[in-house]
Amino acid sequence: MRAIQCQKTITGDGGSGRENKIFVILTGPARGYVKKQLKKMKIPFKHLYLQNYQKIAKLYNLLDCYIISSRLEGGPLAILEVWASGIPLISTKVGMVADIAKDGFDSLLAETEDAKKISQNIKKIRPLF
Repeated sequence: MRAIQCQKTITGDGGSGRENKIFVILTGPARGYVKKQLKKMKIPFKHLYLQNYQKIAKLYNLLDCYIISSRLEGGPLAILEVWASGIPLISTKVGMVADIAKDGFDSLLAETEDAKKISQNIKKIRPLF
């Protein structure tokens, strides 16, 4: 939920003249806790249950960035999918991210629980979208 906490710290338009808007796309299992927090913070979202996982590529093409804000991960497999899609990756240093990602090169990284750093990283890539 660090990514949701970040939403409160991303303010202003970064000089672009555009209002900051966040829309979250969820896939996978129930995500009940995440959906509850999104509703509480009035952040719009869509939860899609994919019958055919090969359609995930279309969803990646909708994204401005991909945020992995986990405290604990076995992979995450999504890191490889994000890189293959060319989507900017912002992640905590969890699972294999800490081993294979290079901060400032193929990813922007933050320590777990560091919502401020995740927010700063989002602001860094905002001019790209």
